Amino acid sequence: MAHLGDITKGATLKHVDTVDKSAPVIEADVKVQPNKHNDMLKEIEKAKDLKHVETVDKSGPMIDENSKIQGNGHKALMAAIAKE
Repeated sequence: MAHLGDITKGATLKHVDTVDKSAPVIEADVKVQPNKHNDMLKEIEKAKDLKHVETVDKSGPMIDENSKIQGNGHKALMAAIAKE
């Protein structure tokens, strides 16, 4: 078992030779072409004339007219928990 004194002294490390193979493999006949990103951004920034469109918005919730909202009793529940 190692003692604190042994740990604080440190250890002598051996030299290690490594071969870094993390670079991507690109074939010789591959050619990188210029990026057209700036041209695309310029086209996006141009103003476009939009047509007016009439819509029927049906995204609202369908709530039955006889539905009623009641309290949730959270305060009473928290008071009961605090008593315990």
